[in-house]
Amino acid sequence: MGKLVNNINRNFYFNKLKMLKNNIKKKLSNISYVFYSITPILKIVFKLIYFLIFISLPIFLLYYWNFKYVSKIIYFLKISWWPLVTVFVILLFKDNIGKLIDELNELYIFGNKAKRDKQPPNQEILYNKVDIKKIEEVYEQSKEDIIKNFSDNVNTLKEQLANKEIELDFERIYNVIYGSQIFILDYLNVSNAIISFDQINRYYRETQNKQHPFLNNIDISQYLSFLTSSQLLELADLNNYRITKKGKDFIKYIKERQYNLNKPF
Repeated sequence: MGKLVNNINRNFYFNKLKMLKNNIKKKLSNISYVFYSITPILKIVFKLIYFLIFISLPIFLLYYWNFKYVSKIIYFLKISWWPLVTVFVILLFKDNIGKLIDELNELYIFGNKAKRDKQPPNQEILYNKVDIKKIEEVYEQSKEDIIKNFSDNVNTLKEQLANKEIELDFERIYNVIYGSQIFILDYLNVSNAIISFDQINRYYRETQNKQHPFLNNIDISQYLSFLTSSQLLELADLNNYRITKKGKDFIKYIKERQYNLNKPF
């Protein structure tokens, strides 16, 4: 029961403090509103005070220095007070006058109508409504173009790398291939025919005996193995060979670069 009473009292005081806080906020907001409301009036009052000081100060100074000049000053002010007041007002309220002139579109001077020209095109652009949908369309199109160009560049790069890899492979093959092997590939490339194992073996033996005794240390299986492992020749059936696409590209490659087809061995 005691706890319940304490909770009720605590809630009561809490609500009271909350109400007091809200009342203080309201009073402060009212004071701020009043202050901001009278600020323009205070500005005008201060400007009028400055104006009175501007008018009266020279008179008092001249009176203090030499009284005989006061009448002349007063006479001067009588005949020229309105130009002085006009100049002073313009200087005092130049910001407000500038804003007022900016808002004028037409002006009548001595019965003549003076119309203000429109703003230059570059200023009008700043005030035109921005077409968000058009911007989104341009953005999406630009994004698609960037992705497409990037994909094209990647594909081109892949193609260039693949071509370089093929060229390096052909250069390695050319450095170690025998002239007699180039002859076989060139023959098959031109004739587009197949060649049997016996035909290759017979040609190889003739080359061994007639021109290149060095080949006596290499048997026919090693001789053919290089061509097949390099994927220049492939089996057409159990006993016949044909040139591969890579073999044709290799012959085309070395001919385009005018490499020597009559290498040793």
